[in-house]
Parts: sequence; structure tokens; C-alpha cells
Amino acid sequence: MTSPLLRIGVAALSATISFQAFANDSSDAMDKGISLNPPAVVHGFFVRARGDIEFPISSEFHGGASTTIHPRISGGQGGRGRAHVNIDSKDFDDIYGTMYGGGIELGFAINDRLDALAGLSYLGSNAKTVTIGDIDGRDFVAKFDDYKSWRLHGGVRYELAPDEKLRPYTGAFVGVNVVDRINGDFRLPGTGFNLRNVPFYDDSSVIFTGATLGVAYDVSPNFEIGVESGFTYSGKLKEDDGTVSGLGVPGINNKSSLFTIPVRIFGSLDF
Repeated sequence: MTSPLLRIGVAALSATISFQAFANDSSDAMDKGISLNPPAVVHGFFVRARGDIEFPISSEFHGGASTTIHPRISGGQGGRGRAHVNIDSKDFDDIYGTMYGGGIELGFAINDRLDALAGLSYLGSNAKTVTIGDIDGRDFVAKFDDYKSWRLHGGVRYELAPDEKLRPYTGAFVGVNVVDRINGDFRLPGTGFNLRNVPFYDDSSVIFTGATLGVAYDVSPNFEIGVESGFTYSGKLKEDDGTVSGLGVPGINNKSSLFTIPVRIFGSLDF
């Protein structure tokens, strides 16, 4: 019969050998840069501030039309005959050019690749004075109100290389774009024809969506900077046809969907 003391000694020796083997394996793993702990899952909130530049593309602000009106309406003299009106189609880029804005977003890291974001941003631009057509060969000039809009959106961002300091990503978003009403001033230089504050587009709340492709860089463990682009779409504004119809050109303001190419720079802080 085996002695109890001998059995205890054998068990102790086996435990010592097993512990030494585990210690040697751990040391080898650390020498090779291998962690024995499972990777941490990223969960946390972050806030992101950004500046925006957007370039309108293929986006009609108003359509074209041809009609005739009483000559006195256009500043002419006498009551005989009709004045011929030609309105050219104009894009958002013709009326407003490049648009500028910025915003703030609150995000949550769902895991090391996927972020969810919600944000509020502003986009605006000063209107140009443009020739939109002619009346009996005279330049017909317009100046619309400035473009002013607030955007509320939610979206996701998917990182393509989450373990790198320089991380490309892609994303998508959807929300609502609230645009201030837009009136217009119309005149024929050198005549008495001058219409001011003509209603053109009413206050509008329209769908706002798009996709992004960007790159972020880790400046520190809790701060990143980056740049992104992509495309955005904003739905058709609500037309105000009262005065426009009276001028004989109804429907020129029934197309106003806005497509843009944005360029955004941002800084993001984890907390």
C-alpha cells in the first residue's frame, strides 16, 4: 500500500512541474508579443466637431419658361402689344455657388469597427445677383434670399482598419433638412420694372441623406482628427406659386432637389 505521505509528495511535485511549464509558456508568449488576455471590446461615447464645404452638382434651382406679358408690367410704355419673357433654367451653383457650414455629432462605439452617430449641422450660402433671362431682349436680373438650413441626422460609420493609427472608413446617414423660405427680387436695369420680395420657396422640411468615405488619424488615445467626402441629397423645397403664376411663368420653381459633394474636416474626443 502506498503511503499517504508519498501520495502528497507526488501531487505536489506534479503541480510544481505544471506551474513551471505554464510559466515558461507565458514567458515565451510575451517574448513573441502574444497576449494571453482576450482583446478588449471598445465601448464608449465620443463627441465630434466638424467644418463643412459643399459643392452643388446637377441640382436645378428653378426651371426655364417662355411667355408674354403686358408691356407696362415690364416697365414699357403704352398698352399695345405684348412683352416677350424668356426665363433660363438655373442650378443651385448658379444662384449660390459653394456652400459653407459646420456641426457637432455625438457618437457611440458599438464595437472596434462600428460607430453610431447623431448630429446637428448648419449649411448656408450668400446668393449671387444673376441674369436669369430676358424681357424683349433686356437682361432680366434676380437676387434671391441667402440659403440657410439646419440639418438633423443619424447614421453609422464602419472602420476598415480599426487597429491602425490612420484608419479609413465608410458610412451612411439619413435625417431632415429644415430650409428657410426663399424670396426673390426681380428687375430690368434701366427701366421701372422692380419686383421685391417675391415669394419663391416656402419654409421647407425635407429628407436629407447621403454616404461618406473618409480617413481618421489617432493624435492620442482619446483624440482623433480626420477628413471625409462622399455625396449628399436634400429633397425638393416647397414652392410658393402665388406671384410667380401671376407673372405667367407657373411651375418654374417646382424642381429644387439638391445634390452636393461635401468636404468635411473634424476633430473627435472620446469620453
